[in-house]
Amino acid sequence: MLGAVLLAALLVVGLARHTRRRFGGMSGDVLGAACEVGGTAVLVVLAAALTG
Repeated sequence: MLGAVLLAALLVVGLARHTRRRFGGMSGDVLGAACEVGGTAVLVVLAAALTG
């Protein structure tokens, strides 16, 4: 479970760095996307751990 959270955190930090560099900041849309990316990463890792 800790691995899933760490992966989600890394993805969100990467997205934040990318958007700051590319767009000059973060908007509400980017924050929403970060939530979706983090949640999806956690679910994928947990599903993979439970099935195999």
